[in-house]
Amino acid sequence: MSKEKTTLFQRSARSVIPKHYDLTIRPDLEKFTFDGQVRIDIEIKQSTNTIILHAVDLEIDEATIS
Repeated sequence: MSKEKTTLFQRSARSVIPKHYDLTIRPDLEKFTFDGQVRIDIEIKQSTNTIILHAVDLEIDEATIS
């Protein structure tokens, strides 16, 4: 397997566990697009400096971590 494919399909560490998703999607049926927001509550079981979020072809305007 090439390194590119390994990176493309990489997953978060098993120590990063999503617990709850709060998702709002607002479709524009004339333009065939959508916007929205998501809040993801995660539990981190072990120190890490990487959290992977998959967002292929999505434009992210703002992201925060607290």
